[in-house]
Amino acid sequence: MTHQGSCQCGAVNVEITGEPAMSAHCHCLDCQKSTGAGHLSFAFYPADKVKITGELSRYTSKTDQGNTMSRSFCPVCGSRVLGESSGFPGVTGVALGILDSSDDIAPTMSFYAKRARKWDQPVEGIPAFDELPPHE
Repeated sequence: MTHQGSCQCGAVNVEITGEPAMSAHCHCLDCQKSTGAGHLSFAFYPADKVKITGELSRYTSKTDQGNTMSRSFCPVCGSRVLGESSGFPGVTGVALGILDSSDDIAPTMSFYAKRARKWDQPVEGIPAFDELPPHE
């Protein structure tokens, strides 16, 4: 399986091969601020399965769990493209909205449901965690 996509202006392109290890909606305050929306929908892939062409800018911050989170975006149009956390080494989160087609990647859970806005609640029928769920 291959997915392709780009930022809004086309300066950054992404090609992903394989199935995501996980897909989710994140309602944390950082995702809300970085997207200007109530949540970010993303899929996690092994880093070597995500190919980027074009230049990215990064913003790095500490999470409430003490990890370092790097958010990558297009320096021209500002589209959020990737996210990488020190808590998930070797894994790259790809913003689903940049993919040309992502209907076959359905988020299976929501993170930080306790921070969800009243007007953007977690999807019914999938698990909603108040914070990040435990992981191996």
